[in-house]
Amino acid sequence: MARSPNEQALIDRFSNTYKQLTSSEIMMQIELAVCGCSYGCTSWTTKAETLDILRLLDLGSGVRLLDIGSGTGWAGLYLAQETGCDVTLTDLPLDGLLIAQKRAEADGLTARCIITQSDGAALPFRDATFDAIYHSDVLCCLVDKRGVLESCRRVINPDGGRMAFSVIMIAPGLSDADYAIAAAGGPTFIETGTPYPELLEQTGWEITDHIDQTADYFDTFRNMYEHELANKDEMIRVRGAALLDQHNATLVPIERGLLRRELFRVASIFFTTLSPPKRCSSCLAIEAGSSPAASSSINTEAQPSGAGTSLRPSSPSRIPSSSSLRLAPALPMAPTR
Repeated sequence: MARSPNEQALIDRFSNTYKQLTSSEIMMQIELAVCGCSYGCTSWTTKAETLDILRLLDLGSGVRLLDIGSGTGWAGLYLAQETGCDVTLTDLPLDGLLIAQKRAEADGLTARCIITQSDGAALPFRDATFDAIYHSDVLCCLVDKRGVLESCRRVINPDGGRMAFSVIMIAPGLSDADYAIAAAGGPTFIETGTPYPELLEQTGWEITDHIDQTADYFDTFRNMYEHELANKDEMIRVRGAALLDQHNATLVPIERGLLRRELFRVASIFFTTLSPPKRCSSCLAIEAGSSPAASSSINTEAQPSGAGTSLRPSSPSRIPSSSSLRLAPALPMAPTR
């Protein structure tokens, strides 16, 4: 699919970020201190929040889960490890997927994990392939939000399939000045012409749960920023001074309620008036390891050239046990709903 220069730049930036985060002991330990995980993730999903996801998606052995915009594997691999479900990870930045592959091998998940490089708006899977779909803070980083929701609806199982996702959004009803502050502080493609509840209905989804996570988002963001300041030299070395300034600018609109983070659980509404979803014509499927079970657990649409290529298993990188991480003062986290 053709992408704008801004979209490609964002993909490249995420790819570099995954490599930078996982190569820094301190940044990985900041993630562990703030989010409770150490994957090199870029979403704001905490380990505590995954309890909501487990409940909303009713995950367990035999459930087929699709994680869109999976990056380095958080939280899809963790959900598979905790529940015994089968998981397919999909994203565009290849470096993140290669890191996820190593993590799947290290966690013993190769028999239940497939990793596929593909566009969320053109998923390369057959209709009704998955029982559950999850994505964390992904739609706010994509231009074609409608295309992703339509593509998800096509591949969800019509018999009890469900999708849960978090998204960062601009609060409704803002003045022009406050809207500009919110847009500047949010993810690159945070703006949407159609409110998410309306967009979900238009693409064939019914909201069954809707949770406001803004307070938790603010606590997590502030906690992360305090840790970054406490380790400023490493933060600037790994991710640059501009991002530290951006994080500072983002705190203000979150605290003022100009930026929100919300969690949706939706079920598909089956009718035939939706336009046909786009299909991927150039997707590279990567098995996480070389397990025959993994390669047969997901059937895709017509395989593109190079699809199904197995990556050679390699030894996963580990975070050294010693650390020079400086922890910020602990901040209270709002209780998970």
